[in-house]
Amino acid sequence: MREHVAGATNGRAADTPITPLRIAGAVALVALFGFSIAVFGELPARIPQHFDASGTVTRDVGTSAASWFALPAVAAATWALVVWVGTRMPSNPELFNFPQKERFLALPASHRGPVFREMQRMLDATALLVVLIMGAVQLMVWQTAVSGSAGSLAQAPFVGIAAILAVSGVSMVRLARAVADAERRLHDARG
Repeated sequence: MREHVAGATNGRAADTPITPLRIAGAVALVALFGFSIAVFGELPARIPQHFDASGTVTRDVGTSAASWFALPAVAAATWALVVWVGTRMPSNPELFNFPQKERFLALPASHRGPVFREMQRMLDATALLVVLIMGAVQLMVWQTAVSGSAGSLAQAPFVGIAAILAVSGVSMVRLARAVADAERRLHDARG
């Protein structure tokens, strides 16, 4: 499958493959729904709905399709929204905020492609991490429901948040570098 990305090659529209990070996100979503469907019949009458920071259940709810599949549905909606934003960014670059935004917007469209790819990579990585975090929380809910303890999975949300912060930091550096490289290419082209 291919999608259109404007400005990807010196102002000409180009087709680029769906990214590996998007594919990984879709695979993670399928795995999350597959797991959730597979274990639904094993769930007890009540399942955890909220945990405190130590992984202790602070609220539970009656088991139903709505209570069990809510988290996978939110994961799917979040992933789809973030991926959609990434695919629409080339036509609305002013909507994406990052420290070099003004310098980026000053670039002609013909030099924005590499920056768009970095932005899309950041969004795709974030979307994948959100799905993985929500999958870990779903696994934590299941483990707690059937065994009474979240175990080491109680740390998964914190690890996931740290991963998102790390990806964001690295992405900001990569975006700054991509903008600087685009400015340098523009300067070299003008002589």
